[in-house]
Amino acid sequence: MCGRFSIVDGTTVIEKRFGVKFTSSQFETYYSAKYNAAPSMYLPMVMLDKATNEKTLVAGKWGLMPPWMHNFRPQANARLDTVQERKMFKDAFTHRHCLVPADSFFEWHREKGIRQPYRIMLKDESMFAMAGIWEDSIALSEPPTFALLTTNANTMMAKIHDRMPVIIPRRYEDRWLHEVGQGVISNIPMQYPPEDMKMYPVTTRINKVSYQEPDAIVPVEPAPSLGI
Repeated sequence: MCGRFSIVDGTTVIEKRFGVKFTSSQFETYYSAKYNAAPSMYLPMVMLDKATNEKTLVAGKWGLMPPWMHNFRPQANARLDTVQERKMFKDAFTHRHCLVPADSFFEWHREKGIRQPYRIMLKDESMFAMAGIWEDSIALSEPPTFALLTTNANTMMAKIHDRMPVIIPRRYEDRWLHEVGQGVISNIPMQYPPEDMKMYPVTTRINKVSYQEPDAIVPVEPAPSLGI
């Protein structure tokens, strides 16, 4: 799964990276940079406008909740291998893809009785896009909701966890937005190459969702047992 990530760049950097402007009024209401983004927070997402089919950048709420479902817990993640089998995800996967900007994500590994968080990112530390699916909110005046797709861990991630978010290679980002349904999976690499990624341990303070300080993404003394 993927339960935390970071996106700390300013709005102009995000806009330049994805070649699209934020929906200004909505952005001012909902979005702020996050060192420790968690489900239920409002975060940037790139989607296709339903009216124009043009790419747009909005603040979406992390935790997919189809408006026609009631008394269900919002879902932060959807497994790539079962996304078409689950009623909650099937329609969004078939019709509504999005890109979720991030500069890293976090995962935990139990070491000597402590849940040690690790920060995982691209080797060049550039911004990337995680694959998501989205739904309109129950109140159409509210931002859309989204879930991140997860897949089997690559060999680097497997040192700490068996799952990882689907990171879309930059050259395939527009294809992910426009080509929906099962067919797109065979046309886009769904597991990011381990040789192009890196990770390091960070402070356990991020175990608390409320912790949003800059040192959340600063390395701490590494764990030799992992060989990283």
